Amino acid sequence: MADIKKTLIDLARKAWDANIREDAAFYRDFLIDEAVGVNNFGLTDKASLVKQMQYHTGVPFTEVTMEDPRVVVLSPESALLIYRATVHATKDGKNIVFSDYVTTAFVKRDEKWKGAFQQHTRLQGKP
Repeated sequence: MADIKKTLIDLARKAWDANIREDAAFYRDFLIDEAVGVNNFGLTDKASLVKQMQYHTGVPFTEVTMEDPRVVVLSPESALLIYRATVHATKDGKNIVFSDYVTTAFVKRDEKWKGAFQQHTRLQGKP
């Protein structure tokens, strides 16, 4: 369990770092083809996220911290990672900070953990 938790936290950290760098290649490899994300803007899929990274159309993140990570192992090939993320970003030239609870579903494909689903729930009124 400790190894899976460390592996998934490390992968989530790499994903946030790739988001900051707008690294489309990372997400092309990290996400399964049928991956789905849900946030306060609606639904997104792998193709949309990769395109957003390629063309820099998202809100540029500058820093992300992850707090209180928890892992729920569902099977030897699937697990959930749940944590609080505090995101620093720049929008319209202004610095903004927001916090979400994040749940990521991981699946093991070809012996590698991949992102299959992610849900963000915004904490209202708190960074």
